[in-house]
Amino acid sequence: MRYAKVAASILLLALIVSPALANVATACPDLIREALAATDELCEHTARNEACYGHILLLAEPQPGVLSFDFDEPGHRVDVTRLRSLRLSPMQLDSGIWGVALLRLQANLAASETKDVTLLTFGDVQLENAVEAPTQLEVIVAGNNYVNVLREPDVNAEVIGLLAPRQRVTAVERLADNSWLRVEIPDSGEFGWVSAPLVRSAGNFQTLRVSEVSRPYYRSMQAFRFRSAVEDPACPEAPTSGMVIQTPEGVGEVTFLINEVHIRLGSTVFFQAEPGGSLTVSTLEGHASVEAANEIQVAVAGMQVSVPLDLNLKPAGPPSLPQPFDTAVIAALPIDALLSESTVVIEGTVEAVDGNTITVNDTLVELLPGDSLLQSIEVGVNIRVEGDVSSDGTAIISDDATLVPPPAPPTEPPDDDPPTEPPPINPPPVEPTALPTNIPPTANPTAPPTVNPPTQPVIIPPSVEPTNPPTDNPPTEPTVNDPPPTEPAAPPTDLPPGNPPPTEPTEVDPTEPPTDNPPLTETVAPPEENPSATETPVTPTENPTPPDEDESSGSGGWNGMGMGND
Repeated sequence: MRYAKVAASILLLALIVSPALANVATACPDLIREALAATDELCEHTARNEACYGHILLLAEPQPGVLSFDFDEPGHRVDVTRLRSLRLSPMQLDSGIWGVALLRLQANLAASETKDVTLLTFGDVQLENAVEAPTQLEVIVAGNNYVNVLREPDVNAEVIGLLAPRQRVTAVERLADNSWLRVEIPDSGEFGWVSAPLVRSAGNFQTLRVSEVSRPYYRSMQAFRFRSAVEDPACPEAPTSGMVIQTPEGVGEVTFLINEVHIRLGSTVFFQAEPGGSLTVSTLEGHASVEAANEIQVAVAGMQVSVPLDLNLKPAGPPSLPQPFDTAVIAALPIDALLSESTVVIEGTVEAVDGNTITVNDTLVELLPGDSLLQSIEVGVNIRVEGDVSSDGTAIISDDATLVPPPAPPTEPPDDDPPTEPPPINPPPVEPTALPTNIPPTANPTAPPTVNPPTQPVIIPPSVEPTNPPTDNPPTEPTVNDPPPTEPAAPPTDLPPGNPPPTEPTEVDPTEPPTDNPPLTETVAPPEENPSATETPVTPTENPTPPDEDESSGSGGWNGMGMGND
């Protein structure tokens, strides 16, 4: 482990160099390396919106009402919503003390963003959370109409978002009369206002805190008071006390409210603040926009902007014009040790393999050359990789990679899907045909008869005596009031075996009395529940199979709390 290696190096130096000389020449830089190595190792798995105790000595105070709070030794982590203030100790060489803390923050990043903002503090620094413990309530859009999300609680305000019918969102604040709610816009990281009558909730709006309408909504530790000592390094290698904030690549600007000064930054920025002095914003990479007293100044890489502060750390004037920062102060900052690489997790399908470099989700991933997983990796497999972004930002250096099984396909549609259209119950009608004389016996006489739709009488030539009536249909009683049968046309004698083509019955004078031997007919009585249904003739040898029972009918899913379909 890196911490053990540093400790061993210190011990070896102590044996070689005289104690007095070692204390003077190496105690300071060794303490810096030890503290940063310990923080790197102990805080490696710090999650979003957590603060990590990196190196001694830190003093933390919980938010009011927080009873369980364990943050008193290196490696401890705590949710920043439970943290009220944090104070770090300046460097003390005789006791090996130099306070270091690491925070991972969401700030205004979208919830779907996988990377976090990194905040590293060191030395004589104090942070005080300016955001009260958050309140949240899940609400759902009522009715079937889309709802606008507005920048202010006013029907004439700018529309900044749109919520779909029955969409669930998180409300965080309210007006005192409960007429408007401030909600988080999904997948944007922004907050806006919706009219309260347009949403509903299983909870109570009164549980949300009352909003200061003129103040933007900030997450925990996105707005804070900050103080640091200035020009206090214990040795040339030691960085001056302060704070470094680094934003993820490709996420645009991240906003903070530091000492009531509005900061929008992208990339890496160093901060110092002294009561009665100034808030200094030095841009190492990217840019930083600083707003105070209704004026804005932008510091690009290599430049700094200062805002005068009163004794209460509030802005006392507008920001200064940008000017070059002191490179000697910036050179000692510990950004190379902790912030040049960012731990990320990526999971997806392998798209290409080139030696020990693979492509996952259009991202290059470098595996260790001797990794046994290389023998199992091929294009198309799913993999999960945890590692660090390379110094040039072009690839992920894998610390741990594992194959994951592909997701199982769904076996049935979700309950929220609308019911499918059932198939028609009655088959299409077929043309009547004459009964053939060579009907083969049924292959399975014990099978239950199929149910046919109502039919017209089937005409059989008078000269043919049906010796083998079809068994597919159950015998039925002849109808009582059948109309007088008509004389069919004589069937042709030179047809091949099989079903002859349909023939049209000959017209018969309705006044002519029926013959002594009327042709044998079979009919199927129409269903009682639909006596007016039109009778459709069918061929006995080709009985249509009734459609399967419709499985898609039903309630269409749970309809509680607005889920499902109307």
